[in-house]
Amino acid sequence: MADEILIVNDGSSTNESIPYSCDYNVGSTSNAVNSMAIYRQQVEESHHDLVNLLTQQMTTILNPMIAYHESRFERLSRQVERIAQIVDYDEGERHIARGNNKGVENIF
Repeated sequence: MADEILIVNDGSSTNESIPYSCDYNVGSTSNAVNSMAIYRQQVEESHHDLVNLLTQQMTTILNPMIAYHESRFERLSRQVERIAQIVDYDEGERHIARGNNKGVENIF
């Protein structure tokens, strides 16, 4: 709907008018609700993008670290097994480190 505004000069009106449109509702709550819904959707999409980016970065950094530590642990485990074989360690047998030192020669 187009209305007209009268131009007023020094308190006297003229016949000139400017058409304008007032198709919008200034106090409409539906416009505010719609704009908030759109804003909320954009924030959620941005949030999902950031979470995905963070997940990729963490995967890029942590996967090699985890693989490295797993390989180090496996290597340590093999070394402990070899030491146990060398000293003929039996898991069921309890070895006492302190005891009788008879027959043990001091090499220092």
